[in-house]
Amino acid sequence: QQTKMKSVVLLVCMVFVTTAKSCLEVTTESWIFDEERDLLFQNSNIAECQKELFEHEGFMGFSFQEESSECRVYKALFPSSDPPCKDCTATTSMKFTNVPLYCVEPYTRDVDDFAFCVLLTNMCKEIKENEKMIANLEIEKEASNKKMEFIETELEKLTNVIEKHYLNDYDQDLVREIKRQHPECTDYRILNDSRRSVHHGDGTYLGAQPAKCDDSGQSNTSPDWVGAGWYRMMGPAGSRIPETPPGRRQCGTHATGWMKGSHPAVVGRTIEEVTFCFDGTGYAGQTACQYSTQGKVTHCGDYYVYYLENTPTCAIRYCATHHF
Repeated sequence: QQTKMKSVVLLVCMVFVTTAKSCLEVTTESWIFDEERDLLFQNSNIAECQKELFEHEGFMGFSFQEESSECRVYKALFPSSDPPCKDCTATTSMKFTNVPLYCVEPYTRDVDDFAFCVLLTNMCKEIKENEKMIANLEIEKEASNKKMEFIETELEKLTNVIEKHYLNDYDQDLVREIKRQHPECTDYRILNDSRRSVHHGDGTYLGAQPAKCDDSGQSNTSPDWVGAGWYRMMGPAGSRIPETPPGRRQCGTHATGWMKGSHPAVVGRTIEEVTFCFDGTGYAGQTACQYSTQGKVTHCGDYYVYYLENTPTCAIRYCATHHF
């Protein structure tokens, strides 16, 4: 809506200035009245006061007091510390101004519709104020986002400190409780084939042996793969599945398996929906997540376990690393 309103006013201003290019600005300023230089009209109204201003060449503003029906037209706008009138409650002051917004310059005094001129000026002014408000809100939003990022970073640090405290002190009671609540932390299969390492790569498994895949029943199924289930990565392969694409033709396979997302930071937590991608970059038209499977990951204390499905094709398989 803001953008639409801005466009409408821009169009109105552009059309308006082809016939009338000067506008008045409603203001709270007051100016020094000089009887020899300026003009005073009695028994007037605001429309007549505006008209007097436009009809007298070289005059710059006016003030109109409703209670006394007094109109003052100023040739020069010298600021005054006094209000436009004394002991009055309803005074309107306006002045010629070059509105630095969507109305086109230069400005002339050939204005026919005084009310439209004032409306146009105030609309442009309101849009400018709204733009400033939006800019301030964007600044506040950016500051808030940075603050939230800082809080999340500090929370992650605190979580890691707590986690390391438990692990470094070998809190066996905590570990036993986690394993009791998560049977997969003890009932798992092991993937420890050294050629699963992200550092093993030439597109083959060993010498002339073909690249392996984690799909049961294939002629080139990985020697440590026994079908879908819970697995733990162990040496010499590595201790976890990498969180970034290893690149193609590593890990004794062609498309290399990695975990899209982060491992759980809290001990005992399970992420129920995890996407495991297989990196095919380097092959024509393939991406870092050319193939994928869905699984899970649980933080068991000093290691992770993963629920892994059979890979959708060969030759692709899950990789292992010692670092994220």
